[in-house]
Amino acid sequence: MTPKGFTTADVPDQSGKCFIVTGANTGIGFEVASALAARRARVLLACRDEAKAKAAMNLIRQKTSGADLAFLPLDLADLESVRRAAELAAREPRIDVLINNAGVQGPALKLTAQDFEQTFGVNHLGCFAFTALMLPKLAETPGSRIVVTSSGQHKGAKIEWDDLNAQKSYKWLPRYAASKLANLLFVFTGSAAEGGWSAGNGGRMPSRARRIEPRPRQLVGQHGNDHDRLAVRQAGYGRLGCAARSDLENKAWRLLRTNGIVRVARSVR
Repeated sequence: MTPKGFTTADVPDQSGKCFIVTGANTGIGFEVASALAARRARVLLACRDEAKAKAAMNLIRQKTSGADLAFLPLDLADLESVRRAAELAAREPRIDVLINNAGVQGPALKLTAQDFEQTFGVNHLGCFAFTALMLPKLAETPGSRIVVTSSGQHKGAKIEWDDLNAQKSYKWLPRYAASKLANLLFVFTGSAAEGGWSAGNGGRMPSRARRIEPRPRQLVGQHGNDHDRLAVRQAGYGRLGCAARSDLENKAWRLLRTNGIVRVARSVR
């Protein structure tokens, strides 16, 4: 491990393990999935768009021949899709780690399929529902882990309990911050009850990388510049550390401050 913290080079061999990475077709999720596949893990790319997921898998296989990858259809803005995805994932022989990476933010007010405000609905409610539905399957694997992505924006955030669906007012940054606070509260509550939970900072990306993130070929293919690709890869180190650091096994309530990792609870059972 480098003096500056956990990187992809520190990910141990993951042979025989299975990871779910939400939002894995682009940006940080893609880099996390790619790093795990390179260490011989089976990776389920949980994404909305099958074509984009397959494009991402092709890019990963260009770097890692024989990578064990599969598409898991998941739209966190639709709780019916969340339920179907959990049912499909439960058919896997084992699930070792669930990495809740996917998230949204935006200036325009949008609603989920069940009419929740989209930012809170996807970032927290969808993540909450998918994780809860996956708990029985994760519990089958000793040492399984759950990673939830938060952000420094949670500081000073306020959850508008009397206006969760933004019917009175909508400002995107406070709504995003509230969803990230909810993520942390979810982790701390869940880890106290179950163990094996961790929270990672969302990481910083350069403005250009944020602008082109929805287009995976530009960001992680041939068109993104080396600086942008490196920044996105580095932003994923916290998630990778939570998911794959071998020195976290059987450690109770360990606090880490490496590459934005906020807290890691004990491994499940």
